[in-house]
Amino acid sequence: MHAPSVHALKEWLPVVREAGTGATQILFRRGGVRDRRFELRGGRSLLFPTTFHVNLDGGGDRFLKNPELHADLAGLDVRTWASIPCELAFEITGAWSTTDPRISEALDPWHCYGPRFLQERLGGASMTVVEVRAYRLRDPVVLTSVEGFFGCFSWVDLDGIVDSGQLEDAVACVEDNVFLQRQELTREALRGVDVHMLPVPREDS
Repeated sequence: MHAPSVHALKEWLPVVREAGTGATQILFRRGGVRDRRFELRGGRSLLFPTTFHVNLDGGGDRFLKNPELHADLAGLDVRTWASIPCELAFEITGAWSTTDPRISEALDPWHCYGPRFLQERLGGASMTVVEVRAYRLRDPVVLTSVEGFFGCFSWVDLDGIVDSGQLEDAVACVEDNVFLQRQELTREALRGVDVHMLPVPREDS
């Protein structure tokens, strides 16, 4: 039997931080220049902290609900780091596609994006709403920075670099009962907006 494939999802530094505190479990995603449409992956993956390119000019904070909480991250460019610590793993527990601008307000308690994120970054285009459960690794995975990690695409393939077993020794960032309650509330909120449920793939192998 082959070991499961290991992938890392590139996500903006403040979003990764919020996922690690348990404050965020909803991501709004669309594809990059290279992948065009966001692809769902099964199983457990890493969260790869990265830089939102507009944040380098100091304007990225307008896309956050509470930018003052992440002032220390403003202007950081992960591409200049010699190594990249990945402290969180995650699993996709639900996914929906939508063009409904009401989605941000409907799911407001479970994401960290400000209203301008959808208005300016998505501009009415279809996006994927991704529900994730984050886990804090007991031993962070530290990746040596290479050029192939960067660019406008969503996923980094880490086969041969990271063993899938490294992602299993982790503690959930939100307790089971709290996460299940949030899931119920999320699905109740989604009934009031126009969404299409997407199948979440099984674990890659």
